[in-house]
Amino acid sequence: MLDGFYRRCLRPILKAPKTIYRHWQWAKRLTGSPEDRFTRIYRDRAWSSRESISGTGSELRYTEGLRNSFPGLLQSFGIQRLLDAPCGDFNWMRHVVAATSVDYIGGDIVRPLIETNQREYGAQGVRFLHLDITRDSLPAADMMMVRDCLFHLSNADIRLFLDNFLKSEIPYLFTTTHKPGPFTNSDIVTGDFRFIDLFAPPYSFSSDPVFRVDDFIAGHKPREMCLFTRSQVEAAARGMADTRLLISPRAEDIPASAP
Repeated sequence: MLDGFYRRCLRPILKAPKTIYRHWQWAKRLTGSPEDRFTRIYRDRAWSSRESISGTGSELRYTEGLRNSFPGLLQSFGIQRLLDAPCGDFNWMRHVVAATSVDYIGGDIVRPLIETNQREYGAQGVRFLHLDITRDSLPAADMMMVRDCLFHLSNADIRLFLDNFLKSEIPYLFTTTHKPGPFTNSDIVTGDFRFIDLFAPPYSFSSDPVFRVDDFIAGHKPREMCLFTRSQVEAAARGMADTRLLISPRAEDIPASAP
């Protein structure tokens, strides 16, 4: 009985700070462009768990509530084509795709990961693209899901993403935010991690998303997935216009001699 209580309740609580510290240690060693950084994280399996190379947040037990909400979400908002970027290793989302008729596009900045996904999971109605969501043109879709991503991006790269999203005609953005707690929003170098509250400055998203669902398990900081309209994203992007931002370098801006 006590062993079961430890596995279900205590172990996740004790493990979460260690996981965050491990991610932070890796982030301190990252150099180069965002693509270089995330590719190194992937190749070194810095975030991987026993089940998913994308980490604990991509495990089936972690995503159960989110997966259960997806059919209703897609139906309620008429979502026929979904852009999921970053898509990670497709560990949990493949179950959503199999249970629905949604046309799925997975995008990720890590090229080897995309090549693996396309080889293993590419099929009619399921394709994967090499995609930098901050700079590349976004394919047409009815909704874009950006899960477990913005808290790894600098404020400048978040602003670049929002601007890039608004260049598309995608009507909805479905993304991660932590619930308010004893932390304040801070800036980071892309590839690092911090808790993020999208409803607080400098992001200041509307506190009234059109859909929201809890996306965490015991022992992990409470967070949720929120669905925003284009107009809500546009208002947030305008609010970030004058924010002091930390720019991530592009690959073409880095001297060849850089490490």
